[in-house]
Amino acid sequence: MGAYLELTAVGVPTREAASLTGLARASATRAAARARRPDQERAAARPAPANKLTTAERVVVLATLNSDEFIDKPPLQVYAILQGARRIRRDGRDDVSGAAGEHAGP
Repeated sequence: MGAYLELTAVGVPTREAASLTGLARASATRAAARARRPDQERAAARPAPANKLTTAERVVVLATLNSDEFIDKPPLQVYAILQGARRIRRDGRDDVSGAAGEHAGP
C-alpha cells in the first residue's frame, strides 16, 4: 500500500499505480481515503431496544425452547404452538404461567 501511495503522491495516475503495485484500484482508493480521514470518535453506545427481554424473560424463553417438547422445533413453530395454547399473549410476552411442558398438543 505504501508504494501505491508514494506513486500517486508524485502524480502517477491511480490506474497505473494500481497496475504497478498489483493492488485493486478500488481497494487502494478506499484505503487511501481511510488514511486521510481524521480519527473519528468511536460511535456512542446504542440504547437498548424497547422490546429487549429482561434476564428472567430470556431464561424462560431459552428453557422453553430447550425443553423436551420443543427441542427439535424451530422457534416460529414453537411460537405458533404456544400461541394456540394461549401461553403467549398477542403482544408476544409470555403468559403468567409461562412454564414449558403445559402444552396439551396441537
